[in-house]
Amino acid sequence: MAYRNGQVEPANLVIAGKVGQPLQVNVSSDRPDDIVVDGYPDANADVDPTEPEDLDVTPNRTGTFTIRLAGANATLVTVEVS
Repeated sequence: MAYRNGQVEPANLVIAGKVGQPLQVNVSSDRPDDIVVDGYPDANADVDPTEPEDLDVTPNRTGTFTIRLAGANATLVTVEVS
């Protein structure tokens, strides 16, 4: 997924995950920012315009969480975990 010119591409992305199954998300941005995984502070990372970031998170409970850019206040993806 990408953040460019103030927009997330693809917009409103929702993906499915499973408890205990690792997820890898590739994030690129046209500005430096902090990637925040709500509910999983150990999975947070930084992204830089010169290099996309591969973010790994393993859900440990069912429910929904978001991955977002903190500075841009933009949701990149919503993960629904079963």
